[in-house]
Amino acid sequence: MALMKRNVGPIGIDVSDHTMEIAQLRSVVVGKTATVHGYARNVFAPGIIKDGRLLKAQEFKELVRGMLSNPDYGNFDTKSVVLAMPEHQCYHHVFTLNTIGDDRLLYNVVQEKLVASIPFDIAEMLWDWMVVRQDGAVVVVYAVAMRRDVVESYMEALRSLGLIVRAVEPQVYSASRVFWPNLILEEPVVFCDLGTSETSVSTIDDYGIHQSSIQSYGLWQIEETLMKQLRVDRATAEKLARSIGLRKLNHPKIADIHSAIKGHLKDLVEEVQQHISYYHVQRHARPGTLSQLVITGGGSLIPGVPEVLANSLKLQLRSQKEHTLYQPAFSPDDFALYVNGLGAARRDVNSEQDDINVLVTRRQHDTKPQSWWSRFTQRTSKQA
Repeated sequence: MALMKRNVGPIGIDVSDHTMEIAQLRSVVVGKTATVHGYARNVFAPGIIKDGRLLKAQEFKELVRGMLSNPDYGNFDTKSVVLAMPEHQCYHHVFTLNTIGDDRLLYNVVQEKLVASIPFDIAEMLWDWMVVRQDGAVVVVYAVAMRRDVVESYMEALRSLGLIVRAVEPQVYSASRVFWPNLILEEPVVFCDLGTSETSVSTIDDYGIHQSSIQSYGLWQIEETLMKQLRVDRATAEKLARSIGLRKLNHPKIADIHSAIKGHLKDLVEEVQQHISYYHVQRHARPGTLSQLVITGGGSLIPGVPEVLANSLKLQLRSQKEHTLYQPAFSPDDFALYVNGLGAARRDVNSEQDDINVLVTRRQHDTKPQSWWSRFTQRTSKQA
């Protein structure tokens, strides 16, 4: 029995500490337009998920069940799921390996590198990797690892609902599928996902996702500061942040509103500056200037925040115009919220393409008595 109906793709599920987005697309993309089968979003109280960890499985299952049965648009018509894992629980690494004089399987070499890089026992991790570039005798590998217990807690909850988790990948990996045709960018960008309570910052360049980090910056922190400074309730604080933000308007408390938002934005600026500095000291196949900024997520909807962040960093703010159009079309605000879920939904789970999936480290199963260099050469020659 097929796991998915032929005319639909998987359900992409994007989870964070306070929100969850679910989306499903038709599996066949006509031209540059993808037909939306269904989507749903839910904002929930703190405590169900914390720092990307699932703490209350029963409440989580009720949320998913309710969203699947009562979507905001359309419906969901498959049991197959791709999970975009919160960046809190994702450890990204890029390894530059010299192939000369090393006849071990590349899997073993990457595993050794991860053992030396991850602050956990490798047996406690789920991980996967892919070759992102080959320059002469040098191979560049992108690897990602996640804690096994964290991933399995989500999988157990989803399986209990009759869902089949086909792939688990980092949120930024899912999002990149929406904006770019592949992970390797000749023009490097800083990618910021400004969420409800945290923001992930990633550098994507000619080696793929070169680094990723998390900052405690989001709408909730801004609201709490406004509540304290202005002595208002959360609903009023949210309205002030979303309607006024950093715009220059006549309002008796405009200075306090701007101060609350910029105060939190300062730490994010410093974090992005560290990413920029790190990029410029790393080895690259085609060194360039990291000058572009892509911003998405709910926090990006606060008026003026994307522009002020870009100006503070002296980066060019790129449009959120998606790589593929959708039917029915998403509003710019909704698109910013659904990027990760849409990226997960765009994954072709039936393809043999070497996409990252920590559930199956597929490249470890080669038992042929060949060096990894011989196997890589054979694979690339077939693709040429």
